Amino acid sequence: MTWMLVSVQVARENRDIALAFLGEYAFHAFEETDSGLNAYIASSSWTPALVQKLHELEGRFWASFTVEELPDQNWNSLWESNFDPVDLSPFCVIRALFHEPRPDVRFDLVIQPERAFGTGHHATTRMMVLGLKELPLTAARVLDFGAGTAVLAILAAKLGAAQVDAVEIEGPACTSAEANIARNGVADQVTMIEGDLTHIPPKQYDLILANINRNVLLESIPTLHAHLLPGGRIGMSGYLPRDRDILASSIQPLGWQLEDTREDSGWISQWWRKPKQAL
Repeated sequence: MTWMLVSVQVARENRDIALAFLGEYAFHAFEETDSGLNAYIASSSWTPALVQKLHELEGRFWASFTVEELPDQNWNSLWESNFDPVDLSPFCVIRALFHEPRPDVRFDLVIQPERAFGTGHHATTRMMVLGLKELPLTAARVLDFGAGTAVLAILAAKLGAAQVDAVEIEGPACTSAEANIARNGVADQVTMIEGDLTHIPPKQYDLILANINRNVLLESIPTLHAHLLPGGRIGMSGYLPRDRDILASSIQPLGWQLEDTREDSGWISQWWRKPKQAL
């Protein structure tokens, strides 16, 4: 598939505002630059209405923006030019094949992005990784919904999960993720599944991970609730602090109990627990 790269020229003090707006749309990843933000969105989600809105806000929230269509390419050349390991020592390091091994950490994860996003550099992934650190996962059944490079699924398996189903809608991302699963030695525990909500296996899980975006989460919460075992946990990220109320309004009827909230670089992650008995 192809991607659109939207480069937004925005002052540092206005970047949270820009992220808040862009987060309303189906942008898949963001990165900070010297002049502002780069935002990546699938070409299929790049609509005239979004282009019009970007122009309407030009001069208010950002000075200007440019758009470039990126081909279906291997991301390694770009990634390798500016990628340093994600160092969350002593718990874990997320690195590439060309980095030196890190025997000094508990988990030395090797992730190549190829045609998928999710190296651990984004604040949402970091928060999810650190949230997993706190959970008892021995023999757990885990669902990673929107798996990307499968970094979270791999870490869950390393932490002792007996079975991890990693669901990702983009075929090229699944190919990348399967290679990452194999190179990290967890192929016996992690199953990669290409598809959407309807492709989640007909079973329930002790833990569900959903690092996606606000709109997809809102659509997915009822289905994810049905796939979560009573007493099970769900970790969600990919949205902004201002979105927590709208998500909470969808969660409240389900009776989930909020156990932890983290914020990092203008993003939020939350960990919830499903009641052991139905409301």
